[in-house]
Amino acid sequence: MVMERAIYLTEIPGEFDSAGFSRLYFGAEFCENKIPGVEETAAAILTAADSGLDFSLLTPYVTDRGLTLLRDVFVSLPADRSIEVVCNDYGTLLLLRQERPDIAPVLGRLLSGQKRGFGISSRQADAGPALAETWRASTFDSPILRKYLKDKGVGRVELDNLPQGGTSDFTDSGLAASLYAPFGYVTTTRYCPFAFQDGRWLNIAGECGRACRQGMIEETGDIFNRPVWAAGNAQFYENQDIPSDEELTSQGFDRIVFESSIPV
Repeated sequence: MVMERAIYLTEIPGEFDSAGFSRLYFGAEFCENKIPGVEETAAAILTAADSGLDFSLLTPYVTDRGLTLLRDVFVSLPADRSIEVVCNDYGTLLLLRQERPDIAPVLGRLLSGQKRGFGISSRQADAGPALAETWRASTFDSPILRKYLKDKGVGRVELDNLPQGGTSDFTDSGLAASLYAPFGYVTTTRYCPFAFQDGRWLNIAGECGRACRQGMIEETGDIFNRPVWAAGNAQFYENQDIPSDEELTSQGFDRIVFESSIPV
């Protein structure tokens, strides 16, 4: 099995180095205020095509307002079997199947149910075998969920590269799997400290200026066993210990999604 390599960009630059990659990931995973519009998405698809890359659209967890925005984008997508939509909300998955059954759905890492608590990796030696296994598992291990996803036309699921390692195995499962690197997310919320300006919440009015992309906060303290960054409405860690292609292939992974920066 040949390992596919994708590059993850939250903004499309005039030029970028696509050497070694076969797919472009673009969009927003963590905030509906950063859902790209129809024109921005079309421009990203064109950029991918000009670079010889297939295209995956990233989508976040959403409110009804976000679903409305996504519906417009989904309807505008070209009829191209290489295009994927990464769904991090089950409502988004159902919307995509309703509006564009011809587009391949992917279930994103926000729905993987992986254990991301601070200090887990440093406490593994003191944990019993059952607890240590739980810390390395994912929701996608469930046979019931795997059947549901396949019934909904999902052929791929995506996970983070956990500091404590992962045991999810998709060999002969009927599902392909992707791994994100080098950044993973710790937690996310609809609250965003960048969205409160002039005494009101800009995200409620849909006026977010994406100020979160202008900076982030490195968090420190005894509970952190590695650097953690607060960026917008999510926290992220970095893990440069990426399994080899052989290790990933043995667990049914066939794609690595390389993040060019913290995906805010």
